[in-house]
Amino acid sequence: MRCLPTLNADPPDPGCGALVVLALADNTQALLFDRALATAALQAVVALPAAATRFFGFECRLDGQAGAPDILLCSRAGAEGEALAAAAARRAEGGDPAWRQVAPILRDWVDGAAPWARSIHNVWLEFDSAAAPAPPPSCFFGVTKSADGSASVLEVLAALGIAAPAVARLLAALPEGVRPFQFGAMLGRAASALRLCVRGLPRAMLSGPALPNLLRQLGHPAADHPGLPGVLAGLAPVSAQLDLGFDLAGAEIGPRLHLEWPPPDGPAQVEAYLDTLAALGHCTVREKGGLRAWHGLAHERRHPALWPEALTGARLAPGSGASAVLLRRLHHVKLVLEPGRPTLAKAYLSAHLATVEDAALQAGLARL
Repeated sequence: MRCLPTLNADPPDPGCGALVVLALADNTQALLFDRALATAALQAVVALPAAATRFFGFECRLDGQAGAPDILLCSRAGAEGEALAAAAARRAEGGDPAWRQVAPILRDWVDGAAPWARSIHNVWLEFDSAAAPAPPPSCFFGVTKSADGSASVLEVLAALGIAAPAVARLLAALPEGVRPFQFGAMLGRAASALRLCVRGLPRAMLSGPALPNLLRQLGHPAADHPGLPGVLAGLAPVSAQLDLGFDLAGAEIGPRLHLEWPPPDGPAQVEAYLDTLAALGHCTVREKGGLRAWHGLAHERRHPALWPEALTGARLAPGSGASAVLLRRLHHVKLVLEPGRPTLAKAYLSAHLATVEDAALQAGLARL
């Protein structure tokens, strides 16, 4: 019988800042952004408990500048959501107006007190590095696939005290099978706005006039954007899917169109995806190398001095013999089209805290 080490009392929660440090421990982000410029966003997440997330990441511009990243944290319904709601309540008690707006919604979500609560499977917080020190979060809600997404969106916005007639108009115009999967309030921006993201566009809509026609029906200026046909023709064949994001304010649909392109599975397919991004001019050769380098993992035995006890495999999966790892991957690239402006490209880099046994890890690495 194998003897397992005796664990002491639960160690203190190291905070989300510790997770960010671990994700950057191998310096694989160096070709994409300067970690020293993430100070403002990092200050905002330090005060949040690590128990609030196992999945987080970074947003960085692909503009050749290696500038400041934004930090994003995801909390799933359950224990993570409870930890986030408790932390938000403490921040709200400190008088922060953004947290005072968000905290009651998070509490209703985790308590299941609102009719919409079960239709929200996760909440994302985004902290902008370009904002003031300790910026307020923008808050995004993930809608379950089985839910009536349109009703959920409108119910949560009403609970936030936000009236947005454009949301109802956009939802009503969506083709059958296209549904909202995420929406949120950009509370961290100087000009607060809503973002509504939809999923389920059939492949047939990614070629020919179908998507521009839908945008014209919505009165969206991106319907005639000169860059749209080339983006669709180049990325649709090499991406897993296309998700669309719309900016909304009151009765107006904003001029920006957000096109989110997740990479496909498989090393060869990801390489073709990166090659296409570079060929279309949406990332430099250096940035392409950075996106490739991000894929990988940080292991607790490689960084013992940095790895907090609370986040080790012995604590996360006691008795299993598993180790803790942070799995890094490119989540998606977003292209933003806006009339009269160059296309803006952003990469979203994810990190997932997980546990894995050595044998399973070695078998997985052998398949790469």
